[in-house]
Amino acid sequence: MSNEETETNTEEGLSDSNALVMSDEPVKMFGHLDNTCEVSGTALFEWGLKDFGFGQLYFYVGEDGKTHCHNECMSNESVKKILNTLVDTCVMDNS
Repeated sequence: MSNEETETNTEEGLSDSNALVMSDEPVKMFGHLDNTCEVSGTALFEWGLKDFGFGQLYFYVGEDGKTHCHNECMSNESVKKILNTLVDTCVMDNS
């Protein structure tokens, strides 16, 4: 192993013997990620909620490259309620 590789491994928490060096510092594995959820293509949800109504939510990528939602003039909170109901009532396959 070269000196350069040894220095890199030591900086990453590995000693010369490739043993993991433990630390009291918490590991932030996903701290560099942004909060995002993007549609690739389109997504159509046909929904109905008792005492609320029925309709469709259509998500798509606009010409501006951003995710858009055709929301039938519903508020953000109403769209969230519908999507939360979808998650609460679906079977999670955990795959």
